[in-house]
Amino acid sequence: MVTELITTTDAEFYGNHLCDENKLEPQDNDDDDAATSDDDDDLKEPPDKKAKTDTDADDAAAKAKSLPSGHRGMFLYFQKVKGDNKEGKLRMSAPRKEKEKYRDILSEAGNVVSQLNICIDIKYQLYIVRRLHNTPHAAEDNCERERCCRILKEHGCKITEMIDYDKNGVQEIPGEAANYTSKSAILQEQVSTAFSPQCMENLAKYILGNGSGNKNRDVGDDSKRINIGFGQIQTTSEKHHGQKMPTFNAKHLRQLHPDLQVVLAKMMSFSQRRLNDFGMDLEVDNRSMYVRQKWQEFYDINTVKVDWAFEFVDINIRSEKGDLQRHCDYKNDWRQHNDGCVVFSYSVIIGTTRYRVVMVMTSRYSVGASFDKIHANKAIMSKKNSKVKKGKSTLRKQCNRMQSTERDTQYPTR
Repeated sequence: MVTELITTTDAEFYGNHLCDENKLEPQDNDDDDAATSDDDDDLKEPPDKKAKTDTDADDAAAKAKSLPSGHRGMFLYFQKVKGDNKEGKLRMSAPRKEKEKYRDILSEAGNVVSQLNICIDIKYQLYIVRRLHNTPHAAEDNCERERCCRILKEHGCKITEMIDYDKNGVQEIPGEAANYTSKSAILQEQVSTAFSPQCMENLAKYILGNGSGNKNRDVGDDSKRINIGFGQIQTTSEKHHGQKMPTFNAKHLRQLHPDLQVVLAKMMSFSQRRLNDFGMDLEVDNRSMYVRQKWQEFYDINTVKVDWAFEFVDINIRSEKGDLQRHCDYKNDWRQHNDGCVVFSYSVIIGTTRYRVVMVMTSRYSVGASFDKIHANKAIMSKKNSKVKKGKSTLRKQCNRMQSTERDTQYPTR
């Protein structure tokens, strides 16, 4: 059965996540409280501010109220934390029990400087964000939007909303983020020509059958994901300019149907162009050339000419029962021109279950670290060669002086 692209509202898609539209502030769930930090009492609304907040709702809450029905399901949030999140409450090395205290959107409300909200388009969308290596982010119910935004704002947090009110379906915050909704003509053209409904369904089925869960991010047994690209450096890793490189994992790419392999290539190429338009055009340096070469080794150049430099692709799927926990992508790179991330997602029905498929295209810290070592080794060798050349030049001058002295001694000037 060919899948159908979702044309229903977010409320229909995320039915079990939504509260009554008339209840702008739902009752707290005791289970949710157990997953937050011990300081949650500090996040509750102060009694002396209640009258003020009842009469003076913040701008974000007002925007949330005015959202069209197609945007009342869930939204993505990206939080900038004080000190560039150096404390790293969600760092990879932190104990799982410790990290569980910071999964809630308000877990670090007192330390959040700013928050960017992006509505999830029910059909499909593509967005670009930066610095996810130290930016806590997740998905949240829109019925919690007003309460959370109000509390965050009371703690001095700046709220920025990316809501598609324009006919072109594109919104951009220069240097920070961009969002292409299903109303975007350029995204519509790409999806219609490169990603048919049948391919969308086939990709979703492959991930469900071959993917695995990630307890650090996913909630729900039906949440699965596959990874393609660079991982970690291993004993068998190949060398590049004398430096061991992260292993390129193309297992799932090889197992996909050839049509899906080409579809992913087209989406990565399209996403790279959008990233270029965003102002993060990667220079054709040794790093990007190496990355493109590794992708091209898999693709037949007569079929696909690789023009993207994404180092890691994570494709995950979750049903309406699943959820995305608050986390940071610590393995993403932070280096200049390499801290951007492009995400394409779409909704699909398989049988009687609605799913969301998310394709994350980004850089990899391990690749950047390896090339830093290569550049450092080259600098050291260049310095050594320079010293050797200087030494040889000095020695040559000394030899020339000695030879000149010998000639003058043997054949003195008369």
